[in-house]
Amino acid sequence: MAWFLALASGKLVFGLVFYTLFFSSARDYLAVRIPKIGPHGPEVAKKWLRLAGGTFLGAILTLLATKFTDWIGQLLKH
Repeated sequence: MAWFLALASGKLVFGLVFYTLFFSSARDYLAVRIPKIGPHGPEVAKKWLRLAGGTFLGAILTLLATKFTDWIGQLLKH
């Protein structure tokens, strides 16, 4: 029963944050810039490394979040 309450609480918080941001005014936000990477040049390696590092960091953080939620789930079972 505790896991159900934890899930419901998490969904409530997620919903409150998401819908508050979803219906807020977007006039103050700038357009998302996607970096352009050309085939040559000295800055290309830095850009590729930055993108690869961001991807790798995202994967590591996703793995850590998964392990953390599994750990929380095990704590709630006992």
